[in-house]
Amino acid sequence: MLPKSRGIIVNMSSGWGRSGAALGSYFVLLRSVLFLKLLNEIRNILVSQQVAPYCASKWAVEGLSRAVAKEMPDGFAVVALSPGVINTEMLQSCFGNSASGYQTPDAWSLKAATMILNLTAADNGASLTGKPVSLRSIEISTQASRITALFWGSKKSVKHQPVDSSLGDFTLTGSETEEVKENPTKGKKVSVSIISSILDVSSHEWDSCALDATGPEKFNPFLSHGFLSSLEETGCAVQETGWMPSHIIAKDESENILGVAPLYLKSHSYGEFVFDHSWADAYYSFGARYYPKFQCCVPFTPVTGPRILVRNTSFKDQVFDVIVTALKDLTAKSQVSSLHITFPSEAEWYKLKDRGFLQRIGMQYHWKNRNYKRLMLPKLFLGYDKTLAFSLVHG
Repeated sequence: MLPKSRGIIVNMSSGWGRSGAALGSYFVLLRSVLFLKLLNEIRNILVSQQVAPYCASKWAVEGLSRAVAKEMPDGFAVVALSPGVINTEMLQSCFGNSASGYQTPDAWSLKAATMILNLTAADNGASLTGKPVSLRSIEISTQASRITALFWGSKKSVKHQPVDSSLGDFTLTGSETEEVKENPTKGKKVSVSIISSILDVSSHEWDSCALDATGPEKFNPFLSHGFLSSLEETGCAVQETGWMPSHIIAKDESENILGVAPLYLKSHSYGEFVFDHSWADAYYSFGARYYPKFQCCVPFTPVTGPRILVRNTSFKDQVFDVIVTALKDLTAKSQVSSLHITFPSEAEWYKLKDRGFLQRIGMQYHWKNRNYKRLMLPKLFLGYDKTLAFSLVHG
């Protein structure tokens, strides 16, 4: 390769080198027969035992490939290739007789050769995984819970097509409760729109929504306009880093902001502290694109708090529903894979379940220093908090 100043290095990897072998308690809303069947397959694959050494070796392959790719000269490429589910001895030990439903290494190699020969230097650093050649490449058996993907391509996300900034108008009905502060809505119609930067809304209006959502005694600084705008202005949460701001704004007829939601169009899953790489690999293994996706969250901050920030009006519950409906409509309209609302408040966690989202429960461990002057290990308290998340995934 060196005399010719060009060449491609292909390192054989695995989905287990990108997501590990633990499904955990990550739940999604599956809307097609294909993904219902896929769920069974994923569960079989990811809960298999005694595969830690294999996972570790494949993580090493992935890391080595990405590191070497950064040092490759022009004309060269290093890629990590995951063949998907192949009928090997290890698969037979995990799946038993069900492994026979998957293609053999010899069958796969014949198909993979064409793709490998078409790799170029532009693929340097890519992790290659599932992409069928055509719809006929996916076999769905209605008599047996088995799905087989036959070919693989780049994991890079497609370019998102922007949608209209207006997400529609909604009509509110009469007052839902009298046990609120006297801050009546000035108009019964609410318009919902999407903005490309939090700087498009005043800090006073945004923070008023955040303060009403949490209450003054529990104000969350990470939801403040100052914190979120700093992430954009410093280039941390911007399109170039895979965090395209797409915040939701709900206004009444008098242009008063009644509710907001921090929303980002993501081209990856980093900086969320909720690990959905298994689902990303599953999508690609069966020919679908997982990225981009919508993420309603505070970037780089695994701190629980409200995500749908609504002013304390007599219509606040309706405004909450309007924003959730707009989020779901935006997800469908944009033709992205999914909408995720991560680390919401417990009250939102229950509300969103009633509105079609499925729940996820994680766990955080916190070291708490109770004003100790020096480190005293026997007195340290190790506690944990539940972390809550939702996903709305379109099959």
